[in-house]
Amino acid sequence: MEYSLSSMRQSSFFRDVKGVAAIEFAIVFPVLLLLFLATSVLVEGFRTKRLHERAAFTIVDLVTRQQNVMDEEAAQELYLIGQALVGPAADTNDFTVVIASAINEFSTNGNSDLSLLWSCASNPSSHFQQQHIDDLELPEVPEGQAILITQVTGTYKPIFKLDLISDIDLQETTVRRPRFLSVIPLDEERGSCRE
Repeated sequence: MEYSLSSMRQSSFFRDVKGVAAIEFAIVFPVLLLLFLATSVLVEGFRTKRLHERAAFTIVDLVTRQQNVMDEEAAQELYLIGQALVGPAADTNDFTVVIASAINEFSTNGNSDLSLLWSCASNPSSHFQQQHIDDLELPEVPEGQAILITQVTGTYKPIFKLDLISDIDLQETTVRRPRFLSVIPLDEERGSCRE
């Protein structure tokens, strides 16, 4: 059997395994790095969402414990608590805390529509209007009873700007009934709150 020189060179080329690991590494490493970065961004996004949920729940829980009127000082303290609970994610310009109260007033026609009593917001343009109350999916409220609504909003901005993951708008709304009073009234000196 006679082999040509070119066929021998080709067979020795295919049998040579020098540098295969480097080539495999060059192909696989960018994929693994992208997977790692995307996973870390998603985990941080879920953690930030959970912080917003915890802030909304804690604020509404604190408001339900009120045994007097809601005033500007209490609202400012609740905004600061929300920022502390959310941490660095609260540093975005669009982080807002809205606290509102709505009541199901006695009606003669049997309708159970909730009416907005008051709204306090860390950002003046974020106050609740009656339309916000109508748009929310709220639990059934007995006539004459009030509910407290807390909404915490913000934007999660990923550390790594990947084409797959961009900024995520977060909005967490929590609803509770007052614990000690049937309705928590708003103080006359409203400040950041309004009826």
